[in-house]
Amino acid sequence: MSDKLGIKDVKYEENSWCEHCGQLEPYTAVVEDGSQYCLDCMRMSDNFELSEEERYEVEVKETSEQIKYHKRSYDNLIQYAIELGKRKPSNKAN
Repeated sequence: MSDKLGIKDVKYEENSWCEHCGQLEPYTAVVEDGSQYCLDCMRMSDNFELSEEERYEVEVKETSEQIKYHKRSYDNLIQYAIELGKRKPSNKAN
């Protein structure tokens, strides 16, 4: 049995961070190896292993999580625009 990190160790968080790259897009796949790293950086580690099929699974999950996040953001912006429209001051002269 291998002690290497793998697909079971991949996390998807809104505030994703990589020790090498810095702040990442929300829900970018990361792995904790004492510190947090994106998958591109983790591929350089001898302690991380993903098959091509697992990499595909991670990319699908990451994309799905990012779409959900951006849809929520979009929906919130639409709601904000509607609220702004309701508050629009009238141009009536006094």
